[in-house]
Amino acid sequence: MVKHDKYWEHPKEHSIAKMKIVAKYFKAWAGVMKGRSGNRPITYLDLFSGRGRYDDGTAATPVKILSVAQELTELHSRIRIYFFDKRQDCYQSLLNSVESHPVTKALHHRPIVQKKEIRPESVSDLPIDECTFSFIDPYGYKDLSIGMLHSVLETWGSDCVFYLSVQGIRRNLNDDRQRGHFVSLLGEDGMSQLQGSVSKCRDSKDFCGILLKLLAKSVGTRHNAYMLPFVMEFEANRAVSHCLVFLTKHHRGFSIMKDIMAPFSHVDKNGFPTFVYTKEPQIELFCGALEDTANRMCEDFRQQTLLVENLVDQCHRKRYRYPTSNLKQAVLWLEEMGKVIVDIPASDRPKRGGAITLGDRREVKFSC
Repeated sequence: MVKHDKYWEHPKEHSIAKMKIVAKYFKAWAGVMKGRSGNRPITYLDLFSGRGRYDDGTAATPVKILSVAQELTELHSRIRIYFFDKRQDCYQSLLNSVESHPVTKALHHRPIVQKKEIRPESVSDLPIDECTFSFIDPYGYKDLSIGMLHSVLETWGSDCVFYLSVQGIRRNLNDDRQRGHFVSLLGEDGMSQLQGSVSKCRDSKDFCGILLKLLAKSVGTRHNAYMLPFVMEFEANRAVSHCLVFLTKHHRGFSIMKDIMAPFSHVDKNGFPTFVYTKEPQIELFCGALEDTANRMCEDFRQQTLLVENLVDQCHRKRYRYPTSNLKQAVLWLEEMGKVIVDIPASDRPKRGGAITLGDRREVKFSC
């Protein structure tokens, strides 16, 4: 985000996608926490909130979150919402939006808006409860650190989404004045590996891939978290500009977020999401996601017999990249290739929209 108000004139397409993904996951996550967390508080933290609305009246992320909270009437006694921003203009706009939103009076705990700068060293002072969903959208990358990510993931039911400026990191990677910021995010070893890999990168996609692998390694040293990145390509040359990254410690959250992100992504020729947003969506014609997923299943479940629902669950636990619908698609492809046997043959199963179905209670035997 930039200081000039032009940013807030109206949301760009990628910002709309980002806001929708965050709001949809908050709703899904709160629904899961409702039944699994007793009477614990359900907390939402937005560490770099920005304004409540754009100049054209479009709701920004904070107002979208308030609107989701309004829908969750059974959780009004448990939801706690905290917004932070260090800039006076954003703080005042956000405060006005919060005060005028009907959910503010409906919640048992009024949303908190603070004019406060969130630094990596101050995260320990934040109200991180056992069930906390954090959204971290810093102004670039300078206020983001691995310690911050570890802190917001520390408690039992806590998930996180953060927005990272890939182009900013790539542009300033060799600037010694910025080194401390990169070290706080990747560590000394990760920083050195990233610098050493730059010359091998053909383009911004290669750079983003290496950066995300190092981030996953850095986060995994403490939490073994599931990580799902959603890449934003919105420059004319389809260069990677930013990346929306989801972190969770539970495979169910991983599965839910895949289902949420997939519709915003463009897809390959078989309908598998690439988890890439681009201003001009196009079908990737040369992509082996279906075959790769199917072949991995053959390796992971060789000679095993499983119910479809258990197979899918195991795939999510094993960090398969794709949503449930695509995992079932891979099983159907294996069935067609004669590499798995389903207890009821395809010819005897019902069709939906002309496609053969694969119910959760069907039994799949791997013969590959």
